[in-house]
Amino acid sequence: SLFFWCRVDVVKMAIEGVGVVGVVGLLGLLFGMGRMMVNEKVPEPYMDEIFHVPQTIAYCNNEWSSWDPMITTFPGMYVQLFHKLPHQACVATAFTPPHPLPLLSRYVFVVGIVKGINGFSSFFINDDGNSNYKVECNTATFRTINMLFSLLTFFTVVQIRKIIHPTDTSSWNHMVASLALVLTPVLFFFNYLYYTDIGSLYFVLLSYYLSLRGRPWLSGVVGFIAVGFRQTNIVWIGLVGIIGVLDIYKAKKLLRSETTFINAMSTLITKLPSVYWDIIAKYVIHIVLAILFAIFSWKNEGIVVGDRSAHEAVLHFAQLPYYIIFTSLLLAPTFIFDGHVTSLFKKVCVGKHLFVTIGIGTLLTGASFFALRYGAMAHPYLLADNRHYPFYLWSKFLHQDNARSLLTPVVVFGASVLVTILFSSLYKLTSTLWIIFYILCTCAVLIPAHLVEFRYFLVPFAILHLHAAKSSFSSLLECAMYLAINGITLYLFLYKPFKWNNSEEWQHFMW
Repeated sequence: SLFFWCRVDVVKMAIEGVGVVGVVGLLGLLFGMGRMMVNEKVPEPYMDEIFHVPQTIAYCNNEWSSWDPMITTFPGMYVQLFHKLPHQACVATAFTPPHPLPLLSRYVFVVGIVKGINGFSSFFINDDGNSNYKVECNTATFRTINMLFSLLTFFTVVQIRKIIHPTDTSSWNHMVASLALVLTPVLFFFNYLYYTDIGSLYFVLLSYYLSLRGRPWLSGVVGFIAVGFRQTNIVWIGLVGIIGVLDIYKAKKLLRSETTFINAMSTLITKLPSVYWDIIAKYVIHIVLAILFAIFSWKNEGIVVGDRSAHEAVLHFAQLPYYIIFTSLLLAPTFIFDGHVTSLFKKVCVGKHLFVTIGIGTLLTGASFFALRYGAMAHPYLLADNRHYPFYLWSKFLHQDNARSLLTPVVVFGASVLVTILFSSLYKLTSTLWIIFYILCTCAVLIPAHLVEFRYFLVPFAILHLHAAKSSFSSLLECAMYLAINGITLYLFLYKPFKWNNSEEWQHFMW
C-alpha cells in the first residue's frame, strides 16, 4: 500500500510539475521579451535606478565604504547579488515537500531547485572554477535579478495557498491564482527595472511561508533579509510573528475561531503566562529583529536612512481609501464571479444584527469621507513629476476636495467586500484578530507615507490576494485583465517617450 501511495503521489507531482513548467515557461517568455525591449529602449539607469545601479556597481568593485546619501533604504538589494548560497539554502529548505516522499525524491527535488537557480544565475555570473563568483556589473544584469525573484515569488505563493486553503485541493486553482498575483500591474512592471519591490515582496512572503511550515527560526532569518530590502517590511514580518503567536494560542486550544474580538484580546492577555516560553522559543529571532529595529529607529531618529527631506512621516489618511480602491479594482473579477458581492448584500439585508450593521456602515462612511476630504496630501514629487500616473490622477481629479468626496461610496463598498472576502476565506482558519492585525499593519505602513505611490500597496495587496478564496475562472479573468493593463503600460513606457523643455533626455511614463 505504501508503494501504491508513493506511485499516486509521484503521478500527482508529475501532473502538477507539467502545470508549473507551463506557467514558468509563460512567465519566462513574458520576462524575456519584455527584458529585451526595455533594455533596447531604455538601456541606461532610469528614475530610481540612477541611485541603485551605481551603488551596486560600487559594491561590485569592493568599494564597501561607498554610500550614496540620497538612498533611503538599507543596502539589502545591493548586497544580495554577491551571495548566492543564502538564497539556495532558504529556497531548498523552504520547498522540501512536507509529505513523506522517499529520500531520493526529496534529494532530487531540492537539488533540482538549487541547480535551477545556479543555471539562471549563470546568465549573469561568471565562475572562475574555484567557486569564486563575479557579477557582471551593468544595468541589464541588475534588472534580470528581479525576474528570478518573481519566479521564486510564484513558487512561494503556490505553496502558501496550499497551506491556507486546505479545502481547495486543485493544484490548477492554486497555480492560476498565483500566476495572477505575479502578473499584478505595478508588480509586473517593475520586473524590468532595478527596484527593491520584487525582492522585498519575495522575502516577506518567504518568511510567512516558513512560519506557516513550522520553521519560525528560518522565517526570522529571512525576515532580517526582508527588512534589509525595505524598512517598512518590519511591519509585515511583525504580522508574520503575530499570526504565529495566534497559532500557538489555538494549538493550546486557548483561542477559538468563533471568539469575539473583545474576548480574544482578553484571552491573549490573561493566558500569556501559559504560552510565554513557547512564543520565546519559536519566535525569538523575530523578537530580536523587532528590538534591534526599535534601537535603530531610536538612534537614527526615524526609519529612513540617507535623504530624509522627501520621506518625512505624516498622517496621510487618504492613503487607506486609495489602497481600497486600488485593491477593489484589481480584485473585481473575484468580487463579481466568486459571490462575495452577493454574500455581502445577504448579510446586510437579511443579517441578524441589522442595527450593528447600520452602525458600522455609518462609521465607515464617516471615516472614509473624512479621510478623502480632509486627509489628502500632495507631496512635492506628486505635483512635479509628470512621468508617473498618480501625477495625472491628482492633477485631473484628486486635487479637488469635492471630487475625492464622491469616492466615498466606492471606498465603503470596496472595504465591505474586501472584509467579506477575508471573513469567508479565513474565519474557519483563524480568529477575527487576524483581520484586525492585517488592517492595523496596512495602516501603519500606508498612513505615514506622504507620497502616493502604487508600489507601497504591493505587499498588503499580495497578502490579501493570496488569502482570498478564488475560483480558477475569476483568477483567469484577473490574468487576462492584468495582461491587458501590463501591455498598455509597457507600450506607453517603451513607445511613447517625451522630452521636458529643459532637458534633452527622453522621459517615460510609468507607475
